[in-house]
Amino acid sequence: MGERVTIPPGDTVELTAGIRAAGSIKQIEVVKDNRFVYLATPEETSVNFVFEDTEPRQERSFYYVRVIQEDDEIAWSSPV
Repeated sequence: MGERVTIPPGDTVELTAGIRAAGSIKQIEVVKDNRFVYLATPEETSVNFVFEDTEPRQERSFYYVRVIQEDDEIAWSSPV
């Protein structure tokens, strides 16, 4: 978490996450540059997923994952 990566022009950005929650997961969100770009509603306690950004910017961008449980507890990753 919190790493810097350089993406060659024309490539995509692939974000892979494994989530293990204490309760049922109501919602998973991926945020890119303060904009929601992915939403899932798995209703499970353990989820693995891959988000692929097919239109990455050439300028600096950041991504993070936010998880909301059914009891409205929230967790999020460090930005990448």
